[in-house]
Amino acid sequence: MKKRLLFLLVAVQLVLVGCSSTPVVKEAKVSEPEPLTLVSSGKPSKVLPSFTTYSWDDDYNFVLAKEEATMLVLTPYIRQQIEQYMRTKGYQLVDNPDQAEMVIGFLFAADDVVANNQVEQRFGLVPGTVREKGLDPRYKKGAFMLSALDNRGKKIYWRAALKGFTQLERDKAINKGTQMQYILSMMLGDFPEAGR
Repeated sequence: MKKRLLFLLVAVQLVLVGCSSTPVVKEAKVSEPEPLTLVSSGKPSKVLPSFTTYSWDDDYNFVLAKEEATMLVLTPYIRQQIEQYMRTKGYQLVDNPDQAEMVIGFLFAADDVVANNQVEQRFGLVPGTVREKGLDPRYKKGAFMLSALDNRGKKIYWRAALKGFTQLERDKAINKGTQMQYILSMMLGDFPEAGR
């Protein structure tokens, strides 16, 4: 009888333990950043002519975003970051593209967007680009392209495209450009010193 009572008590305890409500904590899914993919038309030190000055050309500086406010914030930020990196190589920014020896162009896709034909003609397709309905170029969020052109915008000496740089806005706000400088060192690291 004692064995049956003991067995019954153990069984009741097991049932009660199984029915107890312990909150289940679900782990938040942490999305890993997309790996960076970099392609280049060549080694800048081999394909670029000697130059010391560069400028911007609005026809070759694009931030593709769904909201115009994003474009207005990121365009000067990207220019400032490129200027900061180019200074480390001894290059000087001049205001007038006609007085510069080189024009630096960039395209950054802040969102997945469909670009117009002008953008595709100037920058082409990049890693991660797909065509929607076979016609429109689509630049995936995180696509970043750089080009080095003559000051008339007629000859492209060099270009590079990077896929996977999706944290630019976060880098601007939190990291004060440290990741952007790392990205630029990957893309422009082989740029020769100014005047070479």
